Amino acid sequence: MRRSIIFALVAMLIGIVGCQSICAQSLTYEQEKEIKEQAKKDAKKEAKRLTKEKWVYSGSGSLETALYNYYVKTADGQALAASPQTVTDAYSVSRGESMARSAAETDFAREIRVALAGKIATHQGEADEIEIADIERRLAAELKGDILKSFSLYKQVGSKNYTVRVYFTRPNLDSPASSSRISRAIDDELELAKKIGDRATGE
Repeated sequence: MRRSIIFALVAMLIGIVGCQSICAQSLTYEQEKEIKEQAKKDAKKEAKRLTKEKWVYSGSGSLETALYNYYVKTADGQALAASPQTVTDAYSVSRGESMARSAAETDFAREIRVALAGKIATHQGEADEIEIADIERRLAAELKGDILKSFSLYKQVGSKNYTVRVYFTRPNLDSPASSSRISRAIDDELELAKKIGDRATGE
């Protein structure tokens, strides 16, 4: 049963994630141009709105440029996906950024669970779900290091607290690199299952 579940996951990932990964690489020059033009418009509008709302940007360059680069990196079909997080009532900006990273990691782990298990896990017994959870934890631990901070904003609330917004990027689970990592994690789980089975049968 264990192997049948994991092989089903492999088929699902090859048939769905693999196909989407190929599509993600096929942006034409015109599509890229359109993405950049739209990012420029959106960044200008958003920078104006955020400045009006008294958000403070302390990075290099301008807020508009930071937003533009972020939008281009995380547009549909790219290797990175957007993962902005907002934290309220932090006692410092650095504390807010740390809390935002934890939230981003939690959200990403949830997305990995959905991509990995899908409908399969919901129709298996408790033991089978635990086995799938083992792969999920391994992937979350491996991929969370690729959750990267692009830039952050903050504004003071009252005399002591801050609201902090951090713009993270994280791997697009439809990208070839993420697909490869998922396949490798499944391969490792299959190898571990084989060793345990061989040991149990004395082989």
